Amino acid sequence: LALERRIKRLRRQIWAAGRLHRLAAPRGVRENVWFVTLTYRGVEDWQPGHISKCLKAARRWCRLRGIPFRYLWVAELQKRGALHYHLAIWLPKRLQLPMFDKQGWWPHGMTQRVIARNAVGYLMKYLSKITPFHRFPKGVRLYGLGGLVTQAREICSWLNLPSWCKQLYGVGDL
Repeated sequence: LALERRIKRLRRQIWAAGRLHRLAAPRGVRENVWFVTLTYRGVEDWQPGHISKCLKAARRWCRLRGIPFRYLWVAELQKRGALHYHLAIWLPKRLQLPMFDKQGWWPHGMTQRVIARNAVGYLMKYLSKITPFHRFPKGVRLYGLGGLVTQAREICSWLNLPSWCKQLYGVGDL
């Protein structure tokens, strides 16, 4: 039951953050959403901090180009039992996202990247595969998001409040 609630919250959060990222494009700037897959070489290779360190490098790359780092990611277990990550990253069309493994941002295996038509839809598809039978490593985070403005973060937080609380309080009231 706890995992089911966690997954429901996770789906709501990813869907909302994806919609808000789409709305956050600077006026007049056309964007691509890059879909990146980060795969581990071995089944037992996951360690806490790998995804954070990787995202920190990508954030620095964006900062050096003067653009915000707007992203979502979800964790998934492969059939072989290895954890891997799927990321969606919003960038101006003029920029090409580098390969994470070639940059040294993901030294734990291989990466793939493509421009996605519906990145949030892909992420939601991966989330729909999570069942109570999945055995994620202890301590693993199932998703992450970043680059939302304060108001968008407040909307995401409000969406995950219990119904009774949403009826009493509006976005940003708490």
